[in-house]
Amino acid sequence: MLMAFSACRRRKMVVSNLARETTVKSLVEYFRRYGQVNSVQMNGALKDDGPASAVLEFHNPISVKDAVERGQHVVDGQIVTCKPYQVDRVVESILWTTNNDNG
Repeated sequence: MLMAFSACRRRKMVVSNLARETTVKSLVEYFRRYGQVNSVQMNGALKDDGPASAVLEFHNPISVKDAVERGQHVVDGQIVTCKPYQVDRVVESILWTTNNDNG
């Protein structure tokens, strides 16, 4: 389970500083140049407390590498930041312990 979780994580990328008008559709249309986008989870799009962000999951981890290494991206007229998705090591440890508990 942990290996599957880890592999899934490598296919994810966080896109931050999104414009308020950015949609799932506009993100998919922009980032599909790097590979097949499996899913998009928008965060904070309806809040007034700062820019929105999203987590994109690609079909292939190479897509994340290519998009992050590309540098600057402009989506809906807004410069956005792309970083590989990071999971807290505590969460990974809990998942590993839970999935390997024989007692």
